[in-house]
Amino acid sequence: MYEALRTGTQTAMDDPLNVLGLGPDASVDEIKAAFRRLVKKCHPDMASGDATALKHFLRLKEAYQDLLQLHTACVVSRGKQGVHEENSFKYSGIQTLFFLEVDARDALKGVKLQVTVPEKEEFCHACNGLGKVPDSSSSPCKACNGRGYQEIEWGEELLQVVCNHCSGKGTLGLTVCKACRGQGQILTEKQVTVTIPPGISDGAIIKLPMQGPWDRELERRQDLFFEISVKWPEQFSLKGRDIFSVLKIDCWTALSGGRVQATVLDGVRSIDIPAGTGPGSEIRIERHGWIDDSGNRGDHIFKVELEMPSGPCPDDARRLLERLKEIWPIQDLDPAGVLPG
Repeated sequence: MYEALRTGTQTAMDDPLNVLGLGPDASVDEIKAAFRRLVKKCHPDMASGDATALKHFLRLKEAYQDLLQLHTACVVSRGKQGVHEENSFKYSGIQTLFFLEVDARDALKGVKLQVTVPEKEEFCHACNGLGKVPDSSSSPCKACNGRGYQEIEWGEELLQVVCNHCSGKGTLGLTVCKACRGQGQILTEKQVTVTIPPGISDGAIIKLPMQGPWDRELERRQDLFFEISVKWPEQFSLKGRDIFSVLKIDCWTALSGGRVQATVLDGVRSIDIPAGTGPGSEIRIERHGWIDDSGNRGDHIFKVELEMPSGPCPDDARRLLERLKEIWPIQDLDPAGVLPG
């Protein structure tokens, strides 16, 4: 029954059946029982603040919804339920987990984001919930005179039954409704405010209780979850509370020392370069790193890369360099030009 959920790139860990520990012939009751048993250990209300448990809960929930949705689709395809029952089931398939990319500068200080999320599915008024609408080639159904039903005498009573020629639509030659894309329902949206706390870590999950779509089984609104991805500037990285980045300076400043402008998350800072700074040297700016839950900040550490002149060395520059080597020789250089080990 559940083979439709498997794809060529899906791993065993991604298989909804494996996630819930079920066999291929699991019934709806078995699916629900497995979900309720497993979810007790990692539900957000029981494991508050545990990101690993929360991610496991979301995997269980996704697997549970996928299996139930496919089971309902299979029942509908066998004609045991109507199309509207299939559509109504899609409430449990509305997205509740979202991925937000937050710039590192905003994540450092904290920020409030307005995010548009699905709210609920409603009856599509454009097609009256049928999923199809008349087009230029449409014509009224002659069997029912466009009413969508036929009248049959049953004794002294007159019964109305769905027209089997147009399936109750009253029109032949319909096209897919663009408003609902043939689903018969449309998904409404709303905006929620997601508060990003200062110093949030990459991969953290923020929960908005009861801000999601209505859950028929729980008889309350579902929770919304936002997994945060912190976007760092190029060549920036984080280790603990310390931020690391590359600082490129010219070889002349490295030799003689000076001041250069350097970019940190807070903006641009002027920093001192000691004379004789070599490639790979580290320069530390205190309290310009990441921030923890207690408000303590780490440092920003720059790894120096030297920029050298390009192209052939001019004769005048060569003579000056030779003179410089006489004035400022490298003391530990051996005659072969190799520093002793």
